[in-house]
Amino acid sequence: MLALAAAVTYLSVPVLHVWGDTNPQLYTAVSWISHGDASLDGYPTGLSNEVVVNGHVYSAYPPGLALVAAPFVAPFVVGGASVVDLTFRALFGRVLAATLVALSVAFVYLACRRTARPVPALLATVGYGFATSTWAVSSQELGQHSASQLFVAPGAFLATGRGASAARAGLAFGVAVLVRPLDIIAVLFGASTVWRRGGVAALVRYIAWGLPALGFVVTYNLILFGSPVGALSGEVIPWTFPPPGLAGLLVSPSRGIFIFSPY
Repeated sequence: MLALAAAVTYLSVPVLHVWGDTNPQLYTAVSWISHGDASLDGYPTGLSNEVVVNGHVYSAYPPGLALVAAPFVAPFVVGGASVVDLTFRALFGRVLAATLVALSVAFVYLACRRTARPVPALLATVGYGFATSTWAVSSQELGQHSASQLFVAPGAFLATGRGASAARAGLAFGVAVLVRPLDIIAVLFGASTVWRRGGVAALVRYIAWGLPALGFVVTYNLILFGSPVGALSGEVIPWTFPPPGLAGLLVSPSRGIFIFSPY
């Protein structure tokens, strides 16, 4: 019921969006289906974070979002739809993003129910789904946020379980990192939870479940860019304290999380 309410709410917003930094990731999925490679040659120029390798254009973003989008965009590609058409992009992005994020709402509730009574779990989930940028941003266009939340939420649900199921959180969190590398933070929290609840043996299984995602992204980056960390290897946040831009990210009127999502 929570997932359905979230989906209806997210889809009811009357304004459609097409975000530039989403295009290269979706077009990578289309290129896989159409040509069997990740080349963006022939797609609209001026894409966000594009790189040229051996004379061919590629997306510098990690491949996770393209992996998530590929099975959903495949029928349209095979059917001959114009995936670069803005109307198609806006509608496809909205519907898929709203669906993925609504599913994450369901998993957030299930995770909360494992650690709290029904009413607090319900309040926490309603806050997540409707009082944060989950509604304002993630559900409105298919981006890294949408797919990232889809995998972090079931990762949290699995990690708070018992026995073998908790170790499978490593797979969910691993795919989340494929989508958005900063989700390594969620991986560390998941490891801590699994270790505290299941001991060293559970932690080893958790790491093992995460290895396929790690192996995929390292192989992908080595083949495409010749580096295990990919094309964005130079864009590293300096390890200083406080981190650069921290005040803006917290309290800026234009993007601060305490302004946009005080909940």
